[in-house]
Amino acid sequence: MPGYYDTHADDLFRRYESVKAEAVHDSWRHFLPKTHSLILDIGAGSGRDAAWLASLGHEVIAVEPCDKLRGRGEEAHYSKSIRWLSDTLPALKKIRKMDCKFDVILLSGVWMHIAPGNRKRAFRVFSNLLKSGGLLVMSCRSVRRDNNRDMYPVDFHQLDSLAVSNTLEKLLDKDSGDSLGRNDVIWNTSVYRMPDDGTGAMPLLRHIIVNDDKSSTYKMALLRVLLRIADGARGAVLEEDDQYVSIPVGLVSLYWVRQYKQLILEHDFIQGSRGNSHVAFNKDAFKALKHISPYDLQVGSFFQGNDAVNVARAVNLCRNIIAQMPAHFITFPGDSTQVFQVEKYRFNCPDSIRLDLDYLSSFGVFKIPVNVWEALTRYACWIEPAVVKEWVSLMQTYHKKQGQKVSAEKLNTALTWLEPERNTGEVRKMVERCRAKGKSVHCVWTGTKLRNDFAVDHCFPFAHWPNNDLWNLLPSTSTVNNKKSARLPSAEKLFKAREIMVDWWGMAYSEDFYRERFTREAELALPVGFGVGGDFDKVYDGMQAQRVRLKTDQQLVEWG
Repeated sequence: MPGYYDTHADDLFRRYESVKAEAVHDSWRHFLPKTHSLILDIGAGSGRDAAWLASLGHEVIAVEPCDKLRGRGEEAHYSKSIRWLSDTLPALKKIRKMDCKFDVILLSGVWMHIAPGNRKRAFRVFSNLLKSGGLLVMSCRSVRRDNNRDMYPVDFHQLDSLAVSNTLEKLLDKDSGDSLGRNDVIWNTSVYRMPDDGTGAMPLLRHIIVNDDKSSTYKMALLRVLLRIADGARGAVLEEDDQYVSIPVGLVSLYWVRQYKQLILEHDFIQGSRGNSHVAFNKDAFKALKHISPYDLQVGSFFQGNDAVNVARAVNLCRNIIAQMPAHFITFPGDSTQVFQVEKYRFNCPDSIRLDLDYLSSFGVFKIPVNVWEALTRYACWIEPAVVKEWVSLMQTYHKKQGQKVSAEKLNTALTWLEPERNTGEVRKMVERCRAKGKSVHCVWTGTKLRNDFAVDHCFPFAHWPNNDLWNLLPSTSTVNNKKSARLPSAEKLFKAREIMVDWWGMAYSEDFYRERFTREAELALPVGFGVGGDFDKVYDGMQAQRVRLKTDQQLVEWG
């Protein structure tokens, strides 16, 4: 590439300078930080963009490998706020030696010059150079192979996939015409951001996912388990102080068993560099669970006899492995201090068990730093895809060492977290049973007395938060249910529905069996502190808190 650019440096300089940077970057410039920031301009060319950014008060490192073009740029756009460097992709060795993190990294017309075999490495380098909250801006031209200029076709799906792998979220995807007036040239601008929770937890999680050494999938499994608990079982929090959030280590282990049962016992997908025979928890107690449905390995399930003994032993076995391996070896960068703490209690193995929070707490406590827990709860919807993608990549590597090839599609399918299917049938029968007893059942959203044509609504939409708990399934008219669709009820809608909602729960779930189940489900899924004790008003308060979390964390569209 430098050969062509050196030869045509004067012509290229004139072309770049013939259009203003503000016009070229109009689609994304509103993302620029308002405060003075450090910006890396890779492939700075004539210096046009670097000069524009410097004029806005930013400090700019301008990287341009073409000597003649860099020289023209330095001469034309001299500024104390611009530092010019000659460096090359994908390594960017000189930039990395500076030990800087950047608020913005700009690649304008650069990505198509990176050979496909180097793109994964280059993207990781960019990501590692970003500050938390930093932006990666990539303007790419759709091209066919051009041997004169070392230009390669751009796969935009691959670009997004690389962003997911490196835990970046996408803010902008926009096509535009060519600023130089070439009718056959289309540009695409993508803006990605490194999320920032302001506490330092996000860089730590990203380090574990992307950069940490891994000889097995254990670290990814532990993060996946914690994400699942943080997103769908916030009621499992036993205690929270200034440093740690404590959850039952038995719950962590139970979720661990669920996901590995599918991968190892059902598919025999390799989970370590030395094969599944060396997986530390792949012992008799774990193998004995092969005939048990993963849907039964959930909070509230009851086991007796040999099944109870095997489930208890498997949970205990995995608890010990979690404590000895991933929890022990996940440390803060540059430090030997463990991120997660495990307190183990004495194991008991009765011949009948109910997997409720009390029993799962009897295995001990798993402690998560408060800032990490908050990041897991807020950003689960984008952290989890990065974890799964890394897990798939590890498994493919282990299979390749064994001379096997397994598609990413199969591995992703096996990693699907088995949620209950969307089902309202049980609650529909409850509505019909109440009406058959002469009781009036009303639509929780309008107060309208229900007739034969009625619906059961997921208060919090199943499409965004898969939950079939009794408290989340509410009687409604079909018309209102269709209007609400997969939207989140507004604060006002939920407030107005309180009385009818609580009355419905009292009517439908007052019997001991249903009340116990209703309470258990609400305590696990909702942030209700230390339990609801059968108090329906506390469940409603928990729903209010969960509504706020879903609204802010997932930015769901509201209804009403």
